[in-house]
Amino acid sequence: MSQEPIKVSVIIPAFNAGEYLSKCFSSLDRQKCNFFFEVICINDGSTDNTEEIATNFDWKKVNFIYIKQTNQGPSVARNKGIEVAKGDYIFFLDADDHIRDDALSFLVDKFEKYDVDLISFSGFNMSPEGELLDNPYWNFQYIKGDVEKVYSKEEIHNWLDSMAVSTCLTCYRKEFLVKNEILFPEGTLYEDNYFFIKAALRAKKVYLTREKIYFRQIHPKSITQNPIKNAHYSAITYGKVIDLIRNDAPEAVLDRFKEKYSRHVSGSIQNTPLIIIFQHFSSYYSFFSKIESRKKLLKELTKKILSAKKISEADRSLLLIKGKVVLEKRKNVFSNSWKLLGYPVYTKKLPDIDSNEIIFQLSQNIQQGLLTLDEKLNRLEENFNQIELKLKRLESELHSEKDSLKRISSNVIRAEGEIQEALWASTLSIATTQNDWFKKLDLRPGRWALGFGALYALVQILELVKPLKILELGLGQSTKVISEYCKSTTGTEHIVVESDETWIEFFLKQLELGKNSTIMSCGISEIFFKEKEIVPVFEGLKDKIKGKKFDLIIVDAPIGGRQKVFSRVDILSLIPDGISDTFVIFFDDSNRRGEINTIKEVEMILQNNKIDYGVGTFHSQKNSTIIVSSNLRFLLTI
Repeated sequence: MSQEPIKVSVIIPAFNAGEYLSKCFSSLDRQKCNFFFEVICINDGSTDNTEEIATNFDWKKVNFIYIKQTNQGPSVARNKGIEVAKGDYIFFLDADDHIRDDALSFLVDKFEKYDVDLISFSGFNMSPEGELLDNPYWNFQYIKGDVEKVYSKEEIHNWLDSMAVSTCLTCYRKEFLVKNEILFPEGTLYEDNYFFIKAALRAKKVYLTREKIYFRQIHPKSITQNPIKNAHYSAITYGKVIDLIRNDAPEAVLDRFKEKYSRHVSGSIQNTPLIIIFQHFSSYYSFFSKIESRKKLLKELTKKILSAKKISEADRSLLLIKGKVVLEKRKNVFSNSWKLLGYPVYTKKLPDIDSNEIIFQLSQNIQQGLLTLDEKLNRLEENFNQIELKLKRLESELHSEKDSLKRISSNVIRAEGEIQEALWASTLSIATTQNDWFKKLDLRPGRWALGFGALYALVQILELVKPLKILELGLGQSTKVISEYCKSTTGTEHIVVESDETWIEFFLKQLELGKNSTIMSCGISEIFFKEKEIVPVFEGLKDKIKGKKFDLIIVDAPIGGRQKVFSRVDILSLIPDGISDTFVIFFDDSNRRGEINTIKEVEMILQNNKIDYGVGTFHSQKNSTIIVSSNLRFLLTI
């Protein structure tokens, strides 16, 4: 046996599989892969030539492990395989099936490329004559288009009730199975349902593919082809699955599974002996969450009893002693369901009565039980209606209270903003007492214009930094301040970018700009920014100011209130080429989501260009944020 690391452990439970086992083994020995894998065959008490074939097969390149046990079923065999497996990934293969020559290589490639917990794939059914039969259920027909990708837990929840639950159509990461204690339930059929659904519920990432790499042999010996055994075990296993989903998935997923399993259970009644239905009635009944569905189930049982003109002596005997023996051995399982059917619980020795009489008595009791159930349901419905009315009244009152709280919260926020503005106004007044050029200004802060907080920050930047090259995106109140500053400072250049010709004309009638201030008329175009939304930008702005570097850039245009994700993104095209070594970038309205996201983009550009910087926000009715070069960090504390 090779000492190389094992990538895949192929687990094969085998019971009387001599007819197919060589074909199964050969498909593994033909695998085209550049890694080592192992085959673990568990002989589950076979009485044919399974052991002879398994122990004498001439393997060419496979690490083969053979385990023999008494017949305990495929769940015990597979769990034993998981226990001894050394591979990174677990692949389950039934002894009468086989796989494509590149199956394991295909799966390992996907696991290592996408780092998922499990991979679900497709395959063919094979008739006894060898004909390949397509199975739409295996092909993810509920997903339109290409399925080849990684899916999140939430996406898998949406399709979980539609997915093929066959153990052999999914490959698992072993570490994931061990960590989540995922094993097959023992002593029942349909163990695939439980195992796959528990894994799908716990998986964080799943890869789906329509690649047909599995070939499933259809033949009468298959365990799941026996309708009586199917009916006997379906309710038991489905109950375990429902408990899993109730604990690990949203309620909507639980409802879909209950509906799905109720159809399975209801459909199996016609092929199920009465004695088995009664024995597992609690399990059957639990799938029917809707009252009407439960009534339908009981009516179907009544119909079945009434149509059964004759039953076997064995069934008759079981029905007679059920009240005594089953109550003694399985009280919790049987007692409530028997009472629900209206059948009397016998504790003494029963007389030997005719089977037809038993059936008639059962049918009468069930019909009476249905009438009683209808009465109870009607009372419950009346109570429910009263509760619903009370809930509606409470809901209306809660909505009213919620609206009141919103109004109060809005008023508080508005009041806080007004207080902050008043404080900034007072601070601005004190800070500009000795400032001759500022006193000449006629300013009207608020609404569309800069607020007192922004004005204070701007004046402090002009006074302390004394920028010489200033770019202003948007004509407004800040233009008045900067223009007056430039009149009192030599060597300045002030460019204002504006798109509205009418606004430019009106503004210039109100204020005469200094010779160092110029207005650049620039039209507006729209771009689809970062595949998120359409954003307005100044046409050709980058080319119009090409070669210039600015100490101060004011970002207050184009109009940004309509944008949901990004706003005023022109600044992004100006960095880093358009900023000086010492710079201030000033954002107004930085409390809005669009501006917040654009500021984050500015920071990313600076970081990518290894430019050290600082960020600070002035909080008021409308926030203002500045991004400064590292030597101007003191501005963040003014």
